[in-house]
Amino acid sequence: MQTLMSAPLNKPCNIKAIHTSDTKLLARFISFGINTGASVIPLHHSSRHATLALQVQGTQIALRESEAKKIEVTY
Repeated sequence: MQTLMSAPLNKPCNIKAIHTSDTKLLARFISFGINTGASVIPLHHSSRHATLALQVQGTQIALRESEAKKIEVTY
């Protein structure tokens, strides 16, 4: 499974699935525009790969490593 954490940087990818049953986390993702079928661009990791910055619909956001690993992508 390819996740956002393993996606190549600065290349668009599409969200294939979100693997969590946490409804609060799902609601947070949706509020950012992160949902199945959305296109995102991974931009850069923090120094220890604790977070991942990505561009979603023209907005830059950061996700924790644990959150980014729950998002399956295709590129």
